[in-house]
Amino acid sequence: MNQAQCDNCKTEYECDSEAPSGLQLRCPSCSSTSKTFSQNIGGEISFLSMLGFKGRHTDKSIPFIWGKVGADLFRKIHKVVHLERTFDKDNDQYKEEIIDKSTGEVLHRCDEPLSKHQGHGSAKNLNKIT
Repeated sequence: MNQAQCDNCKTEYECDSEAPSGLQLRCPSCSSTSKTFSQNIGGEISFLSMLGFKGRHTDKSIPFIWGKVGADLFRKIHKVVHLERTFDKDNDQYKEEIIDKSTGEVLHRCDEPLSKHQGHGSAKNLNKIT
């Protein structure tokens, strides 16, 4: 049985929504067969965010610094983690830190010259070309 509301007089009563149309229950107040069924559904939604950034000198269109900060999926362990990644061309610096959000454990840390950061991400494909 489901909760129904009469479309005519707005009386609420229990009714079988699966009943064939010929066997529909009538409203106990006005005998109308027109009714609206309702059902409450509950749940929880959480949102994660990631901020990407780029910095450009006023006279140039190519960024001198760019990166990301926020929630990201760490595929190695199939978990959402906190990621901070920065590419800084002016200072020849690459920094990356991946932290498990639930434990606070640092899963990965890299701080090296950007010119030495080779063979990662899309640069992996460059090593395969001969």
